Amino acid sequence: MISISTLKRFLAEQDGNAVIDWTVLLAGSVMMALAVVMTITDNVDSITEDTSDRMESIEVNPTGSA
Repeated sequence: MISISTLKRFLAEQDGNAVIDWTVLLAGSVMMALAVVMTITDNVDSITEDTSDRMESIEVNPTGSA
């Protein structure tokens, strides 16, 4: 069983709190990065197709005159 003095000492120490803070910040950063990557990769196919369609629709004047 945990004694009262051990519990008081645990609550008074700040090292554990800093570790928890950094762990939460790191987890949040990783989740945000994954969300950005998933958003970008989901739209890559449609962006590529749209760009290809626009490039194909441009008429090129081979004579150079306007």
